[in-house]
Amino acid sequence: MREQTPDVALISPPTRSRLELVPTAENGLKTISFIMLDRLVTIPRKRFEKRIGRISRAKLEEVHLRLIDFLGE
Repeated sequence: MREQTPDVALISPPTRSRLELVPTAENGLKTISFIMLDRLVTIPRKRFEKRIGRISRAKLEEVHLRLIDFLGE
C-alpha cells in the first residue's frame, strides 16, 4: 500500500521574523507589541484612526536590518 502525503505543510517562520516592542514612556505603548516582518502589508493612511505608539530611530534601524536579513538583499 502506498503512503499518502499530506496536502498541507506547516512551516514555522524564523524567530527573527518578529520584533518585540516592550511598552515604555518613550514609545507610548500600553501592551507588549510585535512588528511582524513576515506579514508585510500596505495600508492607506486614511484607514488609521489614532496613533497607538511610536518607534525610536534605533528600533527602526533594527527593523531595517532584520528586513534585509529576512527578505535577503
